[in-house]
Amino acid sequence: MVKDNLRKEQKLYSAVSVRLPLSGQLVSDEIEIQDKRIYLVGEQHRTRDAVDYVHKNTVPLIRENPNRWMILREGARAYLNVDSRSLLAQFPDFFYFDQLPKVFSLPVGDPIGDITSLETQQRIVASSDLTLDEVRGWYITCFIETNKSKMRGEKLRDACAERLGINLDELECAKEFAYNRSVHERLMRAWNASGRNELERILQKYPKIKNVLASVGIAHLPLFSDKYTCIG
Repeated sequence: MVKDNLRKEQKLYSAVSVRLPLSGQLVSDEIEIQDKRIYLVGEQHRTRDAVDYVHKNTVPLIRENPNRWMILREGARAYLNVDSRSLLAQFPDFFYFDQLPKVFSLPVGDPIGDITSLETQQRIVASSDLTLDEVRGWYITCFIETNKSKMRGEKLRDACAERLGINLDELECAKEFAYNRSVHERLMRAWNASGRNELERILQKYPKIKNVLASVGIAHLPLFSDKYTCIG
């Protein structure tokens, strides 16, 4: 079984690593939360650095005793309904961390949450002075920057509204807050603060788990420790 898992992870890594560039931006750390050791990896999304690091350094530790591990991954819930082939083609780094827990039968959590879901948006609004339109405006910025090379005009607009699950009038109201640095900074602080509560809740659900691999974008490192102040 162990050798089989090793082969599956190696195959997974090989499929993903060739599709991603290196960024040179990686933060790795080990911290204690509750009675668990958190193996924290901060990355720039759509790059290979975190995948390389986990493959080389963390997977060998997981392999020793998978029953004591779980994975926390930003976006774990955002791509539940995305076809695996599409996920590999569009977001290879997310694909790696989507498949890795399946290889070792590990529980998965996401303290950050999917920013396109109303649940996460309302959680952020409830813990800050942000409005729903400001939160959505922040996402519009991300969506445009991620997809502007593939689509334009009405196609881009309609796809963004569909991803957020809102109508075009609601999208138009939220666009006022796109590309707003103040909104970005306030949102990241509120998002990470609300994520800490979710992190505590997730960890309490797994009392027997002692080791946690946490893979997030660098801007979400403050969720795990006050020593990180980056906003991105």
